[in-house]
Amino acid sequence: MKLVAEHGIKMPRHQVVKNKDVVAKAAAEFSDTKVAMKIISQDIIHKSEANGVRLVLQGAEKMTHVFGEILDGVRDAKPVDKKALVDLILKISGLVHCHPEIEEIDSIRCWQRTKATP
Repeated sequence: MKLVAEHGIKMPRHQVVKNKDVVAKAAAEFSDTKVAMKIISQDIIHKSEANGVRLVLQGAEKMTHVFGEILDGVRDAKPVDKKALVDLILKISGLVHCHPEIEEIDSIRCWQRTKATP
């Protein structure tokens, strides 16, 4: 966001909150408005699908509660098997290279690696 602001693009007020202790301070700063909370993580591509985006009404108690829910939701999420995802993307790339008539593939799902997964 800093880079965007440096180029003259107006950004809404925001604050990065890293723990519950800071939530109360943020709630005081944003007490006059409704807020949105969004997790910041390079490992989570689709934040909303991971329940990492929430619209929050005003108030420290509500913000603290939602902050905890976001963290709990992300912590409870099963990790993606990145090796399997890379392998699948390479296979799909080979498939569409050999079959240029394929214009679209709808969805890729990757599951947690289990002991049964080779």
